Amino acid sequence: MDLQRVTRLFDHFLDYPVDSPVAIDWAHDLLIAGMLLSKKPARVLELGVGSGFVSGLIARALDMNERGESVCVDNFHDWKGEKPPHILGLEQHKRLTFVFKDEYAFLKQSPADQYDLIISDGDHVHAYFFLRDLFRVARKGAVIFFHDTNNPSFANLQKVERVVRAHGLSCYHFKERSLPDERTDRGLLMVVKDRHVAVNIPLGDRMRWQWRMTREARHGFSKGIFRKKDK
Repeated sequence: MDLQRVTRLFDHFLDYPVDSPVAIDWAHDLLIAGMLLSKKPARVLELGVGSGFVSGLIARALDMNERGESVCVDNFHDWKGEKPPHILGLEQHKRLTFVFKDEYAFLKQSPADQYDLIISDGDHVHAYFFLRDLFRVARKGAVIFFHDTNNPSFANLQKVERVVRAHGLSCYHFKERSLPDERTDRGLLMVVKDRHVAVNIPLGDRMRWQWRMTREARHGFSKGIFRKKDK
């Protein structure tokens, strides 16, 4: 094993954004890193880039694997649609491709069965309504992480586990906390797409989402409306 690459991976945690109240906590970042190193995904999808910490973690893990690439999607709404400076260096990494687009638009335009591992931590208001397309682009056997799924601030994300279990997919919800300075209780839901299934949210939610999209299209302000949250 190349210890230099191992050191580079774990040195990345020295740059953990401790001042960010919304970042994925370091314990769950370690879990994601371990999954990347163990599963050896050929294609990774990250929805929501934020501070870029997880993007950098993905890049280092794929470097250790000596295989794989990641597509990182964000419309950078929190930066008024402008590319933030901390993304510039990450864009140069050979294993990362950044797509500046709303998650929903990206997923709708993406072919099925594309990704071996997906990390969803972008649009916390609307991501629940994207579930059908998110699972559609995942390959059979893909591992999917959803962040903030036990966070009372995001009622829609709290529904994700119920929908996943209703479709019979394997999952585990990490939401325990033992240290005063960690945020693991906000939840990280890990799902395995162990069989092909068309994942649908309840009919009432689908109708509400369709009404919203129709209304926004009619008024011409659908582009770029989806809010992200930094991570």
